Amino acid sequence: MKRGLILILSLFILSAGPLFANELWVTPAASSLFSSVGNWAVIRPGSVYFSFHIPDNMQSFTAANLVLIPSKTKALEYDLRLSGSKSGNAQEDFTTQLLGQSLAATENLMTEIDVSALIKSAVDAQKDYVTLYFTGGVDAQVVGLRFSYVGATGPQGIQGPQGIQGEQGPSGPPGGSTPAIGFSAYQSYFYEVNFWNNAWRPFVFDTVEFNDGPCFTITPTVSWFYAPVSGVYHFKFCVEITSWVLDPAWTDDTLLYGYLIGAISASNPVHLLGSAFRTKNTFWQPVITDDFLVSLNQGDSLQLVGRMGHKSILRFSQGEIERPASNIWSIWRGTNFSGYLVYQK
Repeated sequence: MKRGLILILSLFILSAGPLFANELWVTPAASSLFSSVGNWAVIRPGSVYFSFHIPDNMQSFTAANLVLIPSKTKALEYDLRLSGSKSGNAQEDFTTQLLGQSLAATENLMTEIDVSALIKSAVDAQKDYVTLYFTGGVDAQVVGLRFSYVGATGPQGIQGPQGIQGEQGPSGPPGGSTPAIGFSAYQSYFYEVNFWNNAWRPFVFDTVEFNDGPCFTITPTVSWFYAPVSGVYHFKFCVEITSWVLDPAWTDDTLLYGYLIGAISASNPVHLLGSAFRTKNTFWQPVITDDFLVSLNQGDSLQLVGRMGHKSILRFSQGEIERPASNIWSIWRGTNFSGYLVYQK
């Protein structure tokens, strides 16, 4: 049975994205010259027509190839003639051709002839129907025409079932750990500190029990903590102070004294930590202890300091006289300071 046109259409999604690549497979027009090579249907001799409609969903043309299985190894000469038209137009509304073409053919080898330029000319001319006429002699053995184009995105499909769980991947590299940063220092002998002018004075430590980082520096006049990394640090101190104050000019032993402990760092100039006060003009030996958290950047330093915190109120028979609190205090041995990194930022 003869048919004027056989059109077999296969759509293949070749790439993901907003557009899809599609293909048409066009068989030759039916002929009494149909034969076969192996399982391949071919037309012999090679004089065939391919007629098809440009796909409605085509957004851009990609390529077109004529597929042959030559019956001999030889220089195969062929001609290509193309016509295009639209509904309501003349059948030869658009024509073009390539004549006297040549191809180095190999027997029984699947062979493609690129006819993209001809097909594109009809596409660019906005023709809806295209027919391609190929003549190549008895040895051409034509299989079909491959037409590729880019189409619009199709509708979203329904969600498929969840796949099975894949194999467990390899273990990742070990994570970083908080570095070991910490210190503990104490004073092994007592020393005196002059608090004239009510200024902050540093505590000095002469013995370091441990210094991991390292992070703590001591000199005869100053002791500093330096942050090796940025993070939150925990510090603890215990200060024992002795003072004996007696002024023979006083007629009343009542006064208000105070002592403040603080920390000085780059990010917090004075951070008040602890305090002690008395109200009698007698021997006094307070112990001030506390702990605190502070956030430091890498390279910041921190120092434990102290000062007198209030004014002395001197009571004479003529009345009261106020003066800034100042005195010489003894810092006892055993006074200590320690700290460590809680977590790194």
